[in-house]
Amino acid sequence: MSKDKILSNIYEELFPWINEGIAKIQEQHGMTSGDCSMGLDMEFREAFDKVAECTYKQLVENGVVKESEEEL
Repeated sequence: MSKDKILSNIYEELFPWINEGIAKIQEQHGMTSGDCSMGLDMEFREAFDKVAECTYKQLVENGVVKESEEEL
């Protein structure tokens, strides 16, 4: 499986889980909507991408994803 496909799978799995956690925190503080500025939205997206990338690197570091799979 290619790196891009693995990253996509990681992102798809983590995104809803992270969003749910953020929504719970927002609710605890009285927010009824997750609206934010375009700039802050981009920061969230960058953070989600970084978490997916770090998760991928952990898979490589622990030998779950082999070097040959990385280059496909």
